[in-house]
Amino acid sequence: MTTELEGCVSDMCNISEAILERALEEGLEKGLEQGIEKNQLDNIVKLMKKLSLTEEEAMDMLDIAKENRIRYHDILKK
Repeated sequence: MTTELEGCVSDMCNISEAILERALEEGLEKGLEQGIEKNQLDNIVKLMKKLSLTEEEAMDMLDIAKENRIRYHDILKK
């Protein structure tokens, strides 16, 4: 193998490793976000059942951000 070809192969390996690392980071971040969302939804349902709260009251108690309330409401309706 020529020096030039070895350099190209090395570059390709470095690019592949960078792509893999970025994909893993994005996957971990997305998984964490999904876990947080599931936990919030579980907590909303528990408060509604155990304390006889409305969905809105439960979200108020949990300080759910306004931008998440509509999405959570839609998920809970299913």
